[in-house]
Amino acid sequence: MTTFSVIIPFYNAEATLEKCIRSVLSQTYNNFEIILIDDASEDKSMEIINKLNNDKIILITNKTNSLVGFSRNQGIDIAKGEYILFLDSDDFLAENALIQLIQKLKIENFPDIILFGYNIIIKSLRKGIVLTVKKCPTLLPNEVDWTKYLLLGAKGFKPMPWCYLYSSKLLKENKIKFPEGIYYEDVFFVIKAVFYSENLKVFEVPIYNYCCLKEDSITNKPTIQKIEDFISVHNLIDDFFLSHEKTDVYNNELIYKNIICIGIVLRMYLKLPKKQRSNDLVVSLKELLKSDIVTRPNLNKVIKIINEENINGTYYFIRLIKHFRFSFLIADLLYSHSMKNELESMRSIE
Repeated sequence: MTTFSVIIPFYNAEATLEKCIRSVLSQTYNNFEIILIDDASEDKSMEIINKLNNDKIILITNKTNSLVGFSRNQGIDIAKGEYILFLDSDDFLAENALIQLIQKLKIENFPDIILFGYNIIIKSLRKGIVLTVKKCPTLLPNEVDWTKYLLLGAKGFKPMPWCYLYSSKLLKENKIKFPEGIYYEDVFFVIKAVFYSENLKVFEVPIYNYCCLKEDSITNKPTIQKIEDFISVHNLIDDFFLSHEKTDVYNNELIYKNIICIGIVLRMYLKLPKKQRSNDLVVSLKELLKSDIVTRPNLNKVIKIINEENINGTYYFIRLIKHFRFSFLIADLLYSHSMKNELESMRSIE
């Protein structure tokens, strides 16, 4: 039986696809299959695959472009491996990644999930590799509730599907799939997988190389659609825990998640071009900030969690929420005052 199914969705990835695929083909452990899903590419990606011409490659070609959740689900459906690994087309596996994973699987008696480390490789189109940062999860006792740490994004638990190795049985028996047709689908997928897992192990070794361009900060800007999808995904997560009657169990973690979610939405709003900052969007933001979740006790609770779990980079979102609440309050007061003056002037004319 095949041990690993490596699922690689791609769209117009001619610049990075060959390196990505070769990083799998060159593995010293060779009991694997590569499932490539072409999401209607218009570049020379197919020429690269034809040139490689390897029996381990299974190719799915889509006639229309969909978001990556649909492509990954196609890969899950046909995967024959006992374990599934997701690999993005602009990233690549570390040398001997699969042999290290199979050794870890044997040592840990084949768990449902392995959370492993990764390297962040920051590149520049002009300068090449600028910086490599090693990120590894923290070893935790077996009795730890992994879902709590994932909701907090603490101890190395992140909602990126490519830093976990999943048992095919876990995914298929629990019907764990990516939401389709929306951005940020991977967050919901990882949370469901970790929630259903009965045996998760941590591997403090960088197996994966995650590549990001400095220029992406310019080209990968938020859109109104992405903001709406981000909110939708977090609503899906809340509904999931509600349907499993787990909102009390994860009350503090869900409060934390939702408040940080609101902070991220506000940051995305600030990065929108001003002409896209519609009145409807501002009204939606005000509703978020006036929701039952954004209260002083909850904000204080989140600050306490940040300090206790030593979660870096999230206090910024608390400051952002406080700033926006104050700004909207002042704006509403000014608007109310101007309307009052306008009404008084109309009465004087009458």
